[in-house]
Amino acid sequence: MFNAMGRLFRSFFYLITFQIDKAGEAMMKNPGVMSASYDKVIQDKTNNVRKYKDAIGGMRTQQKKKEAQLKRLVESTDERTPGIELLSKLCAGAKVAAAKIAQERHGGDPEKFQADMEWQKCYKAWKDFSSTLREKQKRAEEIEDRISEYDKGIEGHKLNIKGLLRDLEGIKHEKHDAVADMISSTEEKELADMMSGIQTDGANAELQRLRDVRTKAKADAEISTELSGLDAANDVREFLQFAENEAADDEFLSAMKSTDTKSIESMEKDRDFNVPE
Repeated sequence: MFNAMGRLFRSFFYLITFQIDKAGEAMMKNPGVMSASYDKVIQDKTNNVRKYKDAIGGMRTQQKKKEAQLKRLVESTDERTPGIELLSKLCAGAKVAAAKIAQERHGGDPEKFQADMEWQKCYKAWKDFSSTLREKQKRAEEIEDRISEYDKGIEGHKLNIKGLLRDLEGIKHEKHDAVADMISSTEEKELADMMSGIQTDGANAELQRLRDVRTKAKADAEISTELSGLDAANDVREFLQFAENEAADDEFLSAMKSTDTKSIESMEKDRDFNVPE
């Protein structure tokens, strides 16, 4: 039962969704709605481009910070946090001082100059400076790599931004074309519907109805004529005509008979007259 109820609700949901989609599709065919929809898409894409630009600006800011950090790491002259350049000089100075003590005081004898406190001081300073220098050099390399990554990333994003801007301009042109197409299609459809309406409107139906009434009226008149007294009078006239024709035939036959009798008598007289005695 629960499964059946679930299927019923899903079917109802699908039906509503379908109806909404169809209604939305019908509304989208309206040129005004299509124009507003394109404006919404253009606005959204414009906002995305703006956010993209802000993100690239953030990357550029971080890059600038890294560059400033690298500059301090290399060029700092603060004795408490010396830069790479200063550390390199300090290392060189400590090394020269230790070598001078070893040569001038002890003739380069390792056992002697290594036991000298001044030499040990110089040597210890050189080791500290060298260790710090290596650490800062390594850190500087990491920062340089990071700055290089920022450069590549920013350049790639700049290309993407240019592509998005071209697409945005294309959509703006597409909007005008699409709205023009929809207006043209709507006008063509309205014209076609109008022509279809002219062919199937009430005027044509009324005209056909009048023609049918006229045809029926003529048929009714013919039937009425056939069944009315006019046909009886026609019959009388027809019968009289037959009678007149019959009388004429009788007179003709009588005349023919009379003519034949006279001819026979004349022929007989002529015959008697011509018989020899």
